[in-house]
Amino acid sequence: MSKTPVRSNRIRRGDRGPLNLMRGTTNGAITRSTRSASVVVCTRNRPEGVLSTVRSVLDDVPAAEVVVVDQSDSHDTRWLLEREAPSVRVVASEPRGLAAARNMGVAHAQGEIIAFTDDDCDVRHGWLDAMKNAFARDERI
Repeated sequence: MSKTPVRSNRIRRGDRGPLNLMRGTTNGAITRSTRSASVVVCTRNRPEGVLSTVRSVLDDVPAAEVVVVDQSDSHDTRWLLEREAPSVRVVASEPRGLAAARNMGVAHAQGEIIAFTDDDCDVRHGWLDAMKNAFARDERI
């Protein structure tokens, strides 16, 4: 089965706007996905920001696979994540740019579903499960 990239249902830090959790129903029941998912976060020179993002992902889904693609000028991001979030895979990326970073994240992710979020966002509770459930509602995706 091929990997399916999706954008996260995310909020910018400080945003208090509404959240659509994409709840799927079949006869009134929520459709649950058993497919694996990975979260890819691309960053450059924002160690504290990406740490906050990673923590929000792991607070929501402690067993989530998180891949951080680091395009930073120093090793500060890698060192901080190795110390504060050792379960996170940090991949250094020489080619610069968001597209190159996302492609590298997909290449290193193990999940069937790939979710992206930005290094200046904290995800809300249930966002990854909501996306997985959206995929479960339609067997074509």
